[in-house]
Amino acid sequence: MGGYGSGRHVTRHLTTDDLPKLDVRDIARLGDNEGSISWSKASATLLSVDWERSSTELRLYIQSASQSRLGPTTVEFTRTLCHFGGDRTWFVCPVCEGRCAIVYMWSTQDVACRSCWQLSYSTQYMDEHARALKKYSKAKALQEKGQQRPIWSSTRLKLKMAVVDAETKANRKFVAMCLKNFPHLEKDFVSQSSSVSK
Repeated sequence: MGGYGSGRHVTRHLTTDDLPKLDVRDIARLGDNEGSISWSKASATLLSVDWERSSTELRLYIQSASQSRLGPTTVEFTRTLCHFGGDRTWFVCPVCEGRCAIVYMWSTQDVACRSCWQLSYSTQYMDEHARALKKYSKAKALQEKGQQRPIWSSTRLKLKMAVVDAETKANRKFVAMCLKNFPHLEKDFVSQSSSVSK
């Protein structure tokens, strides 16, 4: 058996939730040729971006709390054909020139994709219970979004079932965790159930 401090240690890297990001799908959904967005923490603005869009590229004017606004950082667009017609727009990563849907900003000039920044997903550092809860929250958000606009009844039912399924799994994980950490709870539950049945 290993001594104190032995065993596998997990080092937490930066995740996709730690850096400001721009999603090409959000830009396309807005339909505007210019706009602005900012990220804040504890009521303090960390980073703000003014953007201008053309048919071939997105020009970003990034300003942080410690750095003034500099010249534009350009992120090019590329497009791929969809199987059922139309096309899909992507960013071209300024660093690796790979295709990506989201770019992340480290400072007023550093813009790159998730792979270039070596970012992990936050769920990689969550236990099963936390992952189930996050899945529930995401499914619930999708359901609420579906209620705000027209949606097929089959899709609405699928979203509702996803919420119920994720909530059930989260509850099971929570009960299992409680019984594991507090074994006496199971005995109390069994005794209460026996008294009720009588």
